[in-house]
Amino acid sequence: MLNVILIGPQGSGKGTQAQLIAKEFGLKHIEMGLLIRCRVQQHNNKSAIIDHLVNKKGMLLPDGIVLDMIYDELKEQPNKQGYLFDGFPRTVKQYQALKEFLKEKGLKLNVALYFNISDDEAMKRLGVRKICRLCKKVYSQQLEPERVTCDCGGALIKRADDESLTISSRLAAFHQHTKPILMMMKKDGVFREINGEQTIENIFIDIKKQLK
Repeated sequence: MLNVILIGPQGSGKGTQAQLIAKEFGLKHIEMGLLIRCRVQQHNNKSAIIDHLVNKKGMLLPDGIVLDMIYDELKEQPNKQGYLFDGFPRTVKQYQALKEFLKEKGLKLNVALYFNISDDEAMKRLGVRKICRLCKKVYSQQLEPERVTCDCGGALIKRADDESLTISSRLAAFHQHTKPILMMMKKDGVFREINGEQTIENIFIDIKKQLK
């Protein structure tokens, strides 16, 4: 079984590469951003809090809420090949909790791939990102400037958390809360750095070398 973490700032290409990795290695893709968006659409008191913190303020969710989502997903979506964690963990506590959860199941974290890009590059990419209103698939206007609808037929819209002020808050939160995890990953021997400013194809080539 192969358990992999994708870690990096918003706009670093984790979502695009996650789809390729999951298909290549048969892993269950657990995308934190999608889990959050699904919770927001439930329209209850908790979803309103999540929407306010993430989409309006660009803040990280409390560890307890995030871990509940992840544990529920792991229980509901068992996979013998392994898991690909995209956008999780984002704090030291979440990283420690994930390792403990896997250990209790007789499993371990194999690799953590860090997508290294500059803040300027992240801002540029997020500024041209669109998402399908129906299926939530993400597209880049930089790569497909003429596209206005998703492959499923849904209209493409700008994500609420991709507004410039929110992006700045999210990047600041990444540097403050998520980067300290990198030192722990290095100590655990699972850290691998990927140049996230290459082409999609070259990034995937580097990833396959690391995972194989």
